Formats: sequence, C-alpha cells, structure tokens
Amino acid sequence: MAGLDSLTKYEYRVKASNAMGDSEFSSPSSVKTGAGPPSQIAMVRLVSATKSSLELDWSEPNSNGAFITGYHVWIDGVIQKASETGYTICGLKPLTNYEIKVRVINLKNKCCTQ
Repeated sequence: MAGLDSLTKYEYRVKASNAMGDSEFSSPSSVKTGAGPPSQIAMVRLVSATKSSLELDWSEPNSNGAFITGYHVWIDGVIQKASETGYTICGLKPLTNYEIKVRVINLKNKCCTQ
C-alpha cells in the first residue's frame, strides 16, 4: 500500500470474493509501519564565504523514526560526507559557479536533496 505514514498503527480487515459472493470480514488485525526516509532539509544557509571557501549550515530535519547517520554534500558531482549540520567547502576558484546540494541519510534510507 502506498501513502502510509511512518511509525503509525493501522487496523485492517479482509474478506474474500468469488462468483458466488463475498465472505464476512475477518476479525480486525493491526500492523505498525516502520521508519521512513528522513524529511527534506528545509534550507541550506550560507554562513560565510571567502574567495576560495563557503561555510554552510542547515537544521536537522525530521528523521521519521530512524536515526540520522549523516549528510552528503554534493559539489559539482563530487560527494563529500558530513556528520554534522554544517560543512565548509574549501578549494573553490574565484568567479566560478558551483552546483551544491545536501542530502540527509538515516538508518532506513537516503532522502531529499536540498
């Protein structure tokens, strides 16, 4: 089933159908969904900049039930690992455009690039 919330208890009942009709519903059963991917990072903030570096930070997003293990900072296709909610990118060239993305990772899944 799609569209279920993480760490939520759901109750369900089942019935069988064939050409002769439908059975009665089963007794209710329940199941609790597991952890899901973390929420997207709301905003990456520029803390400071020099001609060769950028200091970035962000707030920790909702983990959706699984411990956040770290972050990937993507700089023009090269992934750097970050364990905290901030990262300093060094070795940049002046007057050069860079594409930078940050992805959060929890024990369950990778998620959401910002």
